[in-house]
Amino acid sequence: MFTTENPILKIKNEDDLHKIIEFLRVFSFKNSDNKDTHEILCLYIYIVALFKISRLRLPLIIEKCESPDFRIFFEGEEEPLGLEHTRATLEQYKMADSEFKKRPAGSMMEPLFYSPFKKLAKKNVNIGIKNPDKKLKGLPSVGNSIEIQWTETIKNAIMENQLFHTKTRHLEIF
Repeated sequence: MFTTENPILKIKNEDDLHKIIEFLRVFSFKNSDNKDTHEILCLYIYIVALFKISRLRLPLIIEKCESPDFRIFFEGEEEPLGLEHTRATLEQYKMADSEFKKRPAGSMMEPLFYSPFKKLAKKNVNIGIKNPDKKLKGLPSVGNSIEIQWTETIKNAIMENQLFHTKTRHLEIF
């Protein structure tokens, strides 16, 4: 596992992956919700997901660095794969989240009101927030409609910020 003293993680076999899975099962942000912790947690989830769909080649070495956040070295390859963690979202959603935090316990926020496909005036940023005593304002989501919209949001954020580097292989993880 990564620590402040050990910025390198070696994953040699499935036993090493099982240690990561066990870590994820008991992990809690209660004691630590900082940027580095979030980056490492997302990396672990990404690595396990790749393994589950048979897209992870072992052994590998992951180095925690600053830009990109991680470099993955695969056996037999000269160039590492760079991974950059980013927290991309809509500005209107950030403002709504700030307003939401001021609301009473039991309030809900409906993400579908904050779409990448339609801009929302600042004065209307609370449109998707409901107090506990009120009914939901929007229609229920169907299938994976929320995931599709947020995927589009993230893709647009990456493209706008030009986070893809052309010189080295580079991936974004969230």
